[in-house]
Amino acid sequence: MEKYTNYNEQLNTLFEQWKMSYDEVDRDKFCKDGLMLTPDNPNPDNLSYVNELWEKSERRIMFLLKDSPDGGQDDIRRWLVEHEECRNLTGGRVGRTGFLPNIAMMLYGLMITKKDYRLGYSEVSKTKMDEIKKMWNSTPFALIETKKVAGRPNVTDKEVAKAIKQDATFLTKEMDILKPNIIVCCGKPQFTFVTENYLNGKEYEEFGDPNYPDKRNHGCLWYYPKERIAVIKSHHPTNRGKAKWKIYERVISPFGGLMNNRNPDF
Repeated sequence: MEKYTNYNEQLNTLFEQWKMSYDEVDRDKFCKDGLMLTPDNPNPDNLSYVNELWEKSERRIMFLLKDSPDGGQDDIRRWLVEHEECRNLTGGRVGRTGFLPNIAMMLYGLMITKKDYRLGYSEVSKTKMDEIKKMWNSTPFALIETKKVAGRPNVTDKEVAKAIKQDATFLTKEMDILKPNIIVCCGKPQFTFVTENYLNGKEYEEFGDPNYPDKRNHGCLWYYPKERIAVIKSHHPTNRGKAKWKIYERVISPFGGLMNNRNPDF
């Protein structure tokens, strides 16, 4: 019987050390995250099943988020197995703001895009939601809160950047454990951390898509050929103040450009 790395067990050990770096008040607000438990498996609580899926996956996709707004201890890894609205991408806070549905669409787009083939937002949102939900509940992926202490409904980039700077060593260890090869940075502080800290000094190539109408999207994907890692600067995955299509295309458009021009082996 093959034995696979127990990623979440390693993360649990790291989180205990991480929590102790805070004062007692903030320890009670510490949020655990990492490799999501998938409900579509023989035993939703079976960590070894998820470890095997992640280790065998050619595309190990990690989303770097801001923080949990719930104000107390939370384990994001259990969202899909404990909350029906999270599994179904409907209702609740995550449904109203588009938070998880938008991440699910990005996950789908990143998984299916290949050389000379990608789907735009209109087709995905109108015709592929059943496929998206199926993939959402069966495909391993990682959600990471870069500010581990839960906060309020809104958090500024300045607050996120401060937390990342304080916890850079721990955050680097968390990413080293999971070894993603596609990193979606849902904000500027996250992208800055990955490119100027985690992968600092490594050679990279910039990619965009000339067909995408928003010029700010050009060059928002950095591909590191030696490490075989794609880093994408994304919008935060909520609908507040943004057209839904922009959240999806901001990620999938340059990724399509990468696959067409560089076609890395993932």
